[in-house]
Amino acid sequence: MNFEQFIKGKNICFLAKGWRGEIYTYEDNKERFCIKKAIHQEAIYAIKKEANILSFLYDDKRFPQIVCQGEDFFVYKYIDGKPFEKVFWLLEEEKKRYILESILEAAYYLDSIGLNRGEFDQEYKNILIDDSLNIYILDFDRGSFSKNPKNITQFIQSLRRKNILNKDQAIELGKLYKTNKEKVYVELKKLLSQPPSTF
Repeated sequence: MNFEQFIKGKNICFLAKGWRGEIYTYEDNKERFCIKKAIHQEAIYAIKKEANILSFLYDDKRFPQIVCQGEDFFVYKYIDGKPFEKVFWLLEEEKKRYILESILEAAYYLDSIGLNRGEFDQEYKNILIDDSLNIYILDFDRGSFSKNPKNITQFIQSLRRKNILNKDQAIELGKLYKTNKEKVYVELKKLLSQPPSTF
């Protein structure tokens, strides 16, 4: 079944557009869902790959909960959250710290299962935050399974740009992560519990 066939009889609303896909919402039995469809033929492979990755991540609420997939689309449960960049900078420091720790934990988890997302150097991109400060990590169309995922090393670069890490710290932790992932993870959690006064 393709997207056009799937939406017949559904009242869909456009939500957003990215490089490879468009997002629409609809309701079914008072529950809200999102549809992500490929915007051109070349994007179909990426959309299918993302659907397979989300199926693998199913039941972890930090990631979209996929419901079904078709030839050029997939459906997931609607996430009631706001974009990172519209929320994070308005938060108190303690809450910012909590958000960054949550992203760190998600990045480390993905590394532990061998899944490279490919966007943690820009952690504000495609992450939603809800009113309870839960994070939801979207967009895995660039994701891939890897023996050497780089989610944490990318996140280290993000912390460097925020001046939470200096250049030497970022280089040292990046090198150490190749041989002792858990130690770097613990060090980063400790660092985020005692951050600079401003990000």
